[in-house]
Amino acid sequence: MDAFIALYETTKQRKWLVRAMSAADYTESWIWIWNVPLPQKDTILPWRNGPMVGLQGITAGGGGAGVGGGGDEFLDWAVHLYAKLYKYSNDAHYLDVARILLHNTKAKLATAADTFGFLGPGWEQEGWGNDVRPEAVGVPDQVGLISGKGKWIPWVEANHLNGIMATEAFDPVLFKQLSTKPRETR
Repeated sequence: MDAFIALYETTKQRKWLVRAMSAADYTESWIWIWNVPLPQKDTILPWRNGPMVGLQGITAGGGGAGVGGGGDEFLDWAVHLYAKLYKYSNDAHYLDVARILLHNTKAKLATAADTFGFLGPGWEQEGWGNDVRPEAVGVPDQVGLISGKGKWIPWVEANHLNGIMATEAFDPVLFKQLSTKPRETR
């Protein structure tokens, strides 16, 4: 998707935009479209139940992020790519995907109000698995986690920042539109 968008931006040839949109549509198939319930605060996984439409996972089983159908929030690095596709194609669907990736990929992010057991705000768990068997991850107090309870993996935050900064650099007005909470209609 990134390469096809770069080719489109350089050549303005529609074939590259069409290929970028095809890659985006395929990549979007990794996004879970339901509100995944996260464990409640009284469990060993002290995460808030924020909106989790936007969690991604490309496997239903196996190791890593696929443990028992697990997922992560990796795709938030691509907010700017979906924003670009929206601007270049005028297809509002890509704006919806950009909004989901900007807002709904931070439900496990430690905040000043609640650090969820991390050392401070900004830390986040790498991923989540729905396999509740201790042997699935090897350590009983790490049930359901991909990288272990309370462990920080910097690429997660780097992805968040890339999605934010690259989108703002691409189009500050569009970024503000994406960042602003939509008004409720009556």
